[in-house]
Amino acid sequence: MEWTPRAEKELKAVKAAYMSDMDFEIQGYRIETCFGQDGCPNRAAEGDHLVAQLEDIFKKENLRAFLSERVKRKLKPHNKIRIAIADSPNACSQPQIKDIGIIGTSIPETTNRECISWPVLIYAGNRP
Repeated sequence: MEWTPRAEKELKAVKAAYMSDMDFEIQGYRIETCFGQDGCPNRAAEGDHLVAQLEDIFKKENLRAFLSERVKRKLKPHNKIRIAIADSPNACSQPQIKDIGIIGTSIPETTNRECISWPVLIYAGNRP
């Protein structure tokens, strides 16, 4: 496709229309999760219920109105709270770089069973 002045004009018109109405589509938050209960073999905790609970709280407290009041203009896509819930320490949903990050863990327990995991080398200090 050749880039023409007409195409540029049409693109600007579409962008202006989108930008003027984007406030309508913004809810004020974005919750990301890992693969979920069927997709993560490393799942250490179950955070499925947290998504619904957080969404209920945000709607009840009207987070969108709160953000609009603070921003003092129409909301844009970057005016949202980013939340990530990871059900394992692998943190596939990248909670480390979100505004709020939750990483599921479990409490390890000692048993008499033989270890069947990959061997782990623990190194500390100087080499012999």
